[in-house]
Order: sequence, then structure tokens, then C-alpha cells
Amino acid sequence: MSASCPSCRRGNDPAARFCQHCGAGLVPRRCGSCGQEAVAAAKFCSHCGAGLGRNEIGR
Repeated sequence: MSASCPSCRRGNDPAARFCQHCGAGLVPRRCGSCGQEAVAAAKFCSHCGAGLGRNEIGR
């Protein structure tokens, strides 16, 4: 079973954190403003609209 990349849609190892084909993140992240889980490729939170830039991601 392979994990599909949200950016390029190619298959990756299920344990991969980044796509081996395009380098996109495969691990879901959380919005730093509201805590909502967001897909790795998201640029904005689908719940509150906050930007999910590199410095704005909650861990």
C-alpha cells in the first residue's frame, strides 16, 4: 500500500514524511491559530482561514 502525494499524486512508502518525487510534505499538520488538522500541502486553514506558512504551523 502506498501513500499518495497531495501535490503530485504519485505513490510513496506509507512511512514517508516527504514525497520522493516532488519533495512535498506527506504528514498532516495543525493550524497554529485554531488547532485544526490540515493536509500537508494546504496553504490556508480550512476551518479559520489562517495562513499555514512555515512559521505559522502549530506542532
